[in-house]
Amino acid sequence: METMFLQDLVFLKKTVIYQTELITGLVVVLFIFRRFVVTCFSHDTQVIYIAAFILTVQFFSSFFAAGAGFLTGIFQAEGKGMPAVIMSVTRGLVLIPAIVIGNQLFQLNGVVFSLLVSEAISCMTGCVMYYLIRSK
Repeated sequence: METMFLQDLVFLKKTVIYQTELITGLVVVLFIFRRFVVTCFSHDTQVIYIAAFILTVQFFSSFFAAGAGFLTGIFQAEGKGMPAVIMSVTRGLVLIPAIVIGNQLFQLNGVVFSLLVSEAISCMTGCVMYYLIRSK
């Protein structure tokens, strides 16, 4: 039983490493070409500036989104329905207040960072649940 648990941990570690490497590679390429991507849709300098900023923040949120998605998949694969539901619901429940509060406090920047905050909270929630389930 313990050998299987260790094999699972090795597999999970490899999966997280591969996922991180893939996302990092994509983020780096898209980060380098973010202004080019935006100019495919608009040539307005203010739009390009704001969109490039938004893309940069979204790139960072992709790491948390991947972590949250990974943990949700782990919970589903293990037949742990409640943690999987909590993960899915957390993303939506946190996003709406984050948008409203972010807009109130920081205007556009608050709205832009709201997805990052939502994904980070969701990912941290998943990490805490994963730890609590594993420690039993």
